[in-house]
Amino acid sequence: LPYIDQAPMYNQINFSLPAWNQQVGGQNLQSVRISAFECPSDPAFGGDGNRHNLGWTNYAGCEGYDWWKRPGSALSGVFNLNTHTRITTIKDGTSNTLMVMECSTRGYEPPAGVPSHHKVGGGKRRGGDANNSVFHTLLVSVCNEPSVMAAAGHGDGAVDPDGGGGMRFWGAGDKWAAPYAYHPGFIHCFGINNNWPGASSEHTGGAQGILADGSVRFLNDSMDYGNGGEPGLNPPHVSGAGVWGALNTKAGGETIGEF
Repeated sequence: LPYIDQAPMYNQINFSLPAWNQQVGGQNLQSVRISAFECPSDPAFGGDGNRHNLGWTNYAGCEGYDWWKRPGSALSGVFNLNTHTRITTIKDGTSNTLMVMECSTRGYEPPAGVPSHHKVGGGKRRGGDANNSVFHTLLVSVCNEPSVMAAAGHGDGAVDPDGGGGMRFWGAGDKWAAPYAYHPGFIHCFGINNNWPGASSEHTGGAQGILADGSVRFLNDSMDYGNGGEPGLNPPHVSGAGVWGALNTKAGGETIGEF
């Protein structure tokens, strides 16, 4: 925040206290919106969506292949689970490693008949009105521990955007029904514009990405996603995710050509 002219806000945050319901500039921290994190091409909720008083972002950090932490780091992204990343740990090179990608406020779902983990683009925006969206929160993540969310004044539930159970990111009641609030990260087992946990945008043909060297590239949603294979559970963790997968790992050892 201090590097984007938000030092006054940053200085009001007490990092020794829970983030939820902290007062910053007269509002709760989880409700803060910052225009620099909102893409002007994204219609967001069109003025009629219920976003649970949460600020959102169109730019999410790369977690890696999926939500699971495995031995080694070949499938890890810059913002991988329970890890710290320094420039020295980005062994694939900062110009070959994605750090942030666009994520639309509507979110995507796979084309009919395509298994959800196949690495293809060509998905479709989530149907219905804006309240069917899966958006990414800005400064505070929606916790998946029911007791924590209950302490913050929100009920828990087990309804996910695909209608299934067992994923406690969202509640089923009035407070946490759709639109679904998701943390500010994405996973690369999904191709661009393919499914809600992956990268997406409102731009035609792809999405903007920020590499670890600070440069910005527009990535085509029909780029090389490899053979769609699942990763190995032991080193070398080959994901079969093509150029897209190679860009999203920080120490995978892949050779990347032009993209």
